[in-house]
Amino acid sequence: MNQRLISSNFITGLPEFDMPPLDPYFTESYSMEYDKGQLRGKLIAMDVRTYGLTKAHFLSVKPEMVDDLFRLEIDVEIPKVLIDGNYDVDGFVGTFKIGGKGFFNISMEDMRTVWDISGHVVDDKWVVEHFKMTPTIGGMKIWFSDLFNGNDDLNQAALLFINEYWPLVYRGMLPKMMDAWDTFLSEFTNRFFSKIPFSTVFP
Repeated sequence: MNQRLISSNFITGLPEFDMPPLDPYFTESYSMEYDKGQLRGKLIAMDVRTYGLTKAHFLSVKPEMVDDLFRLEIDVEIPKVLIDGNYDVDGFVGTFKIGGKGFFNISMEDMRTVWDISGHVVDDKWVVEHFKMTPTIGGMKIWFSDLFNGNDDLNQAALLFINEYWPLVYRGMLPKMMDAWDTFLSEFTNRFFSKIPFSTVFP
């Protein structure tokens, strides 16, 4: 499919499929631990809202069936995504302690990725086992209210560094985010496909 499609079917949510509204998409809590190089610690994000998913453009859709394994590749671009919420972080950069809690927001522009969704078909139901994606982005801006337990000078210095070198920060965090997205999006997608026959969606 080469024609550009604009996703609008799930904007208001589908209660009959236990699927909430997409814009904004609400996540009650999310946690991530990181331990690589000089950076190690744990981040907990709460009451997270994601805006912009309904502006996704589907550029191509490629289905593939091998025995009972079904795979769907969807080429997607999203002009802009905004994420905000509350956070609690605790960790170290080398021997330097970091930690704090407050409010954050992240904006990303010109996002492009391939959704690689796969799973077996069992009793005419598609059981999604993996939802993999590796987004590329054209720009990112990050803001957080307190990363150093009230030290505003250090907080501002960290913001300047992160926003100057965001590609390095993004590449470092991407593997952990990919694992989290796989788990979360597989569960989310199964809410829909567990309730309708596979042969109805993909005749």
